[in-house]
Amino acid sequence: MFSPVQQEALQAAVVDAFDLDELMELSRYRLGQRLEVLVSVNQGLDHLVFELIQLVERRGWSEEFVRGVYETASGNPAIQQFCETSARFVFLPRASTNSLAQEVGSGLSIIASRLDPGGPVRALLVGQATLSLTDIGQQFTRMRCYKALHDCLHNLYFKYARLIRAELRSLPDDPVAGDNLLTYFREMSDELANVRPLADGLESRTAEQMWLNVANESVRRMQSAIDPANTADSTTKANDATGGLRLLEGVLRVQPTRINELLTGLLERLQLSRLRDSLTTIQGTLGAEAAALQGAVDALGNLTPRLNRILVDHQEWQLVDNSLLQIDTELKLGSALDQCDFLWSEVKKILQPMLDRDSTAAWSQELRDLATKFGESFATAELVRVRTAFERFHPRAMWYFFQADKDLKELSGELDKVGDKLRDILEQVNNGHQ
Repeated sequence: MFSPVQQEALQAAVVDAFDLDELMELSRYRLGQRLEVLVSVNQGLDHLVFELIQLVERRGWSEEFVRGVYETASGNPAIQQFCETSARFVFLPRASTNSLAQEVGSGLSIIASRLDPGGPVRALLVGQATLSLTDIGQQFTRMRCYKALHDCLHNLYFKYARLIRAELRSLPDDPVAGDNLLTYFREMSDELANVRPLADGLESRTAEQMWLNVANESVRRMQSAIDPANTADSTTKANDATGGLRLLEGVLRVQPTRINELLTGLLERLQLSRLRDSLTTIQGTLGAEAAALQGAVDALGNLTPRLNRILVDHQEWQLVDNSLLQIDTELKLGSALDQCDFLWSEVKKILQPMLDRDSTAAWSQELRDLATKFGESFATAELVRVRTAFERFHPRAMWYFFQADKDLKELSGELDKVGDKLRDILEQVNNGHQ
């Protein structure tokens, strides 16, 4: 992407603008990778930056790296000058994740259109590239399955469980609530039935089948309690259905975190760089048409650090959410406040750097204010005041975790479309080769 002269200018600008700690933070939160994993940090800063620039160039991460450098240190004259002369793309909006995935899909469509029998692209895919692409294709397939399970649990948690609680409270006084509940139960049964087959081919299928069975039993019990044929009074129906809801709530206390970890682990291992290498190799067989694949190659380079960043963000919010759920449980059980205060001190170690990275944003200021008030409530030693402050803070923190989860879900969806096109290509190659 950059000429040797431009790389030298970038190196000088980065060395001028960053120390080692700042570079480590830049790498972690802009590339989604720990700096010590990418290059040796036990060397002079000048040589470290040289190696880092060479690495991001090889992997196609230059645009994301330079954007991160500019956004972090735009006030530095050397950075400003480099961007004005050699990286004016930083002054333009980032391409959306959706558009990057579409660019990759367009590149794969070009490959699919060049699979003529005896042609160079097919010959290459039948040879060494097929093994690499088949492995990546299998990763995309597993990602699709875990994403479907993730989305199912997401709907059970954020959509149905909340609606069911509200309707059960209304049931004794509002007969229409029973009709609404029966609709939710039918929808939940359908959703659980649709995702069940996707668990069969996974290494974790036993664990997936277990929570699916528990969720189904929960729906069955709630449905039976609310069934119009049940002659019990509305209050009894609501109480019986609440027992079934508790079964579902048990699933939702454990399984979303577990599935999130499986999905993020799979995304961490998703070898987009190998797909990029394969496309680059195929590009060499296209002659004058090689430029048609360049957009897909560049898009994959930008997608990888973006995926890494979303994963880092999601993992941090997941830790915060897990810890807040533990505090919520302790407060409901009436545990000693010093125990909740200790848990809160651990949450702050994760949350504070997240707030500091985007300190001027409205969301950061809002959450910082609520967090401060919650922390101050412990000084009163009054359980009611601590609970009140927590009940103001917790839903907003959950909302921002929901946004991080949404970003992960949307990116997984875009990558799934890439996987679809890749599977189609492999199927065509395999069918023609048999």
